[in-house]
Order: sequence, then structure tokens, then C-alpha cells
Amino acid sequence: MRSRLHSRGFTLIELMIVVSIIGVLASIAIPSFLRFQARARQAEVGTNLKSLYTSMRTLQRMPVADVHATGFTPERGNRYSYHLEDSCSSFEDRRNQHPIIHPHDTCIGADTFKNAAFPDAFTVVNPPSASWNNAPGMSTEAGIFGDDGSWDFLAFAAGDVDNNPADGADTWLVSSTEGEVAAACPSTGGVTVHVTPGEPFNINNDVNCN
Repeated sequence: MRSRLHSRGFTLIELMIVVSIIGVLASIAIPSFLRFQARARQAEVGTNLKSLYTSMRTLQRMPVADVHATGFTPERGNRYSYHLEDSCSSFEDRRNQHPIIHPHDTCIGADTFKNAAFPDAFTVVNPPSASWNNAPGMSTEAGIFGDDGSWDFLAFAAGDVDNNPADGADTWLVSSTEGEVAAACPSTGGVTVHVTPGEPFNINNDVNCN
């Protein structure tokens, strides 16, 4: 007589154990994936701010307050708005298939044609304090300072990397001079960090701060 192999199903306890293990693994993996995704999105801002710095430094004379004065134009699909003025009195409009550029745009808006939930231009989170070497006219707000003989600039980028455009924007700065800057969040407790010309600095980290 041939013996029969009887199949055996999982018990309820075994299924509960498996589900619990999957839940634990997911709780570990998902935050790591979100941080990785955010870092990938932040790669945009580093590349573009360095490009803006390089293009500004090629100018010998002090430019007008126009983000396009050097030909700076990020690729479409940008998650960040780019600022030579905090308030963006005029900005390149990227709500449509073709961008609309105005005379003396001080900002380039986020690409709301691709990212419909974004505001036209994100609100910059300024550093709590900043002091700049050899540039006494500079403050914590974006702009071009000085005169044709000696001028400097401070630019910001602000955007969303955690898929929540309503919270504080992921904010970065780049400056033409070195200085001491305090981050807004995560807070450095009033301790300033040395920043160098052309090196983007994260003022408000959208992943860790709301």
C-alpha cells in the first residue's frame, strides 16, 4: 500500500508570527527608503545652487537683481524654487508647458506644471543668524549686495522632499563669501557652522522638520 503525503496548512499562530515579522521589517525599511528618496531629491538643489554660484562669479560687474542675469535656468521638473529675493516680487512662471519669463525675475518658481500640489514659489526658511566675512551689507535674506567695485550675493532654494508641501520648505543657501551660519532645523542651539563660498548649506531639513 502506498503511503499518502498529507499537506498541512499554516496555523493561525504561525500566520500571526509571519505578519508580525513583516510589520517589523516594514517599520525599519520604510523610513530608510523615505530618507533615501529625500536625499535623491535634494541632489537637485546642490547641483543647481553650485551652477548659480559659478555663473554669478563669472560676472565682473554687479548684475541687476535678476536670477536670469547669468543665464541660470534649472531644468524643468524642478521641485525647488530658486531665490535672489525672499519675497519673489517677480518669478519665472512654470505653471504651463512653456515657462513665462518676466523682466527682472528675482526667482524661478517650482515646476507646478509637473508638481501641481506645489506653490508657485516656496517660502524660504531664513537662518536664525548669519555673519559674513568681508561682506558687511549681507544679512539673512537673499539678494545682491555692494557695488561694481565689490559685490556679493546670497541665494536660496526652497522645496518639498517629504511629499508634504504645506510644511516648512527644505531650504538651502549658497553665498559668494564665507561666513558663520546657524541652521533653523534641526537646530544647532545657536551654534553657527562655517560655510564656504559656493558650497550649499541646508538651513531647514524637510525630512526631519515640519
